[in-house]
Amino acid sequence: MKLSLGFHLRKQRRFEEANRAIEQTVALEQGLGPKSRPKLLRYWTYYGLMLERQDQQRRALDAYRRALPIALEGAAAHSDSTSTRLEVAIAKGHVAIQMARLGQPKGNARIVDDAIHTLEGLYAADPTQTFYRNILLAGYGYQAELQYLLGNQSEAFNLYHKSLDIAEQLSQSDPTDLESRISIIKLHHALAVVLARERRYSEALQEENMALARVTEYLKVQLEDPEALMMAEAVRSSLGDLPLCS
Repeated sequence: MKLSLGFHLRKQRRFEEANRAIEQTVALEQGLGPKSRPKLLRYWTYYGLMLERQDQQRRALDAYRRALPIALEGAAAHSDSTSTRLEVAIAKGHVAIQMARLGQPKGNARIVDDAIHTLEGLYAADPTQTFYRNILLAGYGYQAELQYLLGNQSEAFNLYHKSLDIAEQLSQSDPTDLESRISIIKLHHALAVVLARERRYSEALQEENMALARVTEYLKVQLEDPEALMMAEAVRSSLGDLPLCS
């Protein structure tokens, strides 16, 4: 129950309350043996996501590293299970992107690519699953970020657009989905960063203006969303700097 509450609060962008609910779950579930594995895996994954979105990247890596052996244990016990394959792919991808963000992009790009390949196969087998599309939205964004860190701006641009297309589709199909709306803001900003790196400043300005319009609209509904406030500050700072570059 506490884990479900934590997930609901995370979806509502109430991160501090979500942290408390999920921390209570792990205190109850630790040491209960194999039956606690699914809850503990979800706990460390959700906790890592919340830390990541609060820009606490090293703590997020620690949480994801706790999730990975739990996912591998489940896959070893149920080798023919689609769900455990998915869990391992997600867990490996999370660890890899955090290590890349902390200065090790080269060795981890292949891990993220392999995870996305697994997810794409699962989605192709059952395209009715919105869950897969949500994961691919994040996954393509991870791939794009890695390509950006490796200096491959054209590939980063294409992958960010791939992620943005999914975010737009999800937002249109469910206007109450806050996650897809915040993703759209972040992806327009990310595209602006890539374009600025390529000295395409007028296009970068267009992307940042779209990000600003989206985040302004979003904050009318979610006044104190910490991630949205952080994005608004980043976008306004970028808009102030870009005219100086052109």
